[in-house]
Amino acid sequence: MYRLLQQTGLGYAVFLCVLPGMVYAATITGTVTDMLGEPISDVPVGVVAHEAGHPPDAGDFLTLPSISGSDGRFRLPGLPPGEYDVVVLGKHAPRAFGHSLPFLQARLRGVQLSSMADEVDVSVALVRNMVALSPEPYTRWTASSSVRFRWAPVPGADRYRIEVRTALHEPVLIEETSKPESSFIDISEQTGRILVWHVAAFQDQTLVALSPYPWERRWSVYVPGTEVITAQEMLLTSGARNGELTKPRSVFDVTEDRVLAWETWPDRSEEHLILARFFDPFGRLYHELPYPLSPSISRTWQGIDVSNHRAAELPGEWIVEILVDGLRAARFNFTLNE
Repeated sequence: MYRLLQQTGLGYAVFLCVLPGMVYAATITGTVTDMLGEPISDVPVGVVAHEAGHPPDAGDFLTLPSISGSDGRFRLPGLPPGEYDVVVLGKHAPRAFGHSLPFLQARLRGVQLSSMADEVDVSVALVRNMVALSPEPYTRWTASSSVRFRWAPVPGADRYRIEVRTALHEPVLIEETSKPESSFIDISEQTGRILVWHVAAFQDQTLVALSPYPWERRWSVYVPGTEVITAQEMLLTSGARNGELTKPRSVFDVTEDRVLAWETWPDRSEEHLILARFFDPFGRLYHELPYPLSPSISRTWQGIDVSNHRAAELPGEWIVEILVDGLRAARFNFTLNE
């Protein structure tokens, strides 16, 4: 059978293992559609082991992927008997398939092939990927305000549902509207919390599109409370050894694994939002990472990988900023030497 080993810039490296006298002829065929039954072309489809628990990607495919045709049809031949999951890649498909596919990944579980000559036909429906516009990531709002949530309208949708959760995924509120582009939501009772949100579009009670999930933490709103905090200590290191931070410094080598910004925080009673922003020697934002700071956390860290990553190709003077609740708390300069 085919076993996908590695994605490359030009495609895939595949290892072919054939047992003497054995021909795998079982096949999974099917159709890819949107949630309203319209066929979807040019999306990659593959099979993974049924017991695979993590969200699969192209590297988990057990055969060469199939690309759906203009009628949405695909064909995955040469499978031994067994139980499989059919996976249709979506907006996170690798470069070999093109980025920003307008659909979210789908997984059809438990497709059973009973014999060598078995052929099973399935249907997989995809949800469109919505574009959330605002609040922009890590926006800071006052507790007395209503927030305008905006998104790109979905053709044909007649209802939208906005779901707001805490950073720990606890539901806060759900708002439904027929307005095609935005809705104002009162967040005055959410003082001192980090909120994440997403929006779903429906047509005749059918879910047709969905924005990024809340746990991606990209679309967050911070509602500051009355508590103001400052870090007890902030420093840059290359990591920790035996539970202790390595020596703080401001000069690093491109062969080192990473550069980390560490913060130590006092006792608190409210939730806060920490954001680290790394700027390369050209002043470009290289990486930013938000972190919800709950009262139980006393130390946080954010960093960038260096060795064998793009940062290693950018020696020079770097800047890292630490923001607390949207306000800059610290600014470090550090050097990456070749």
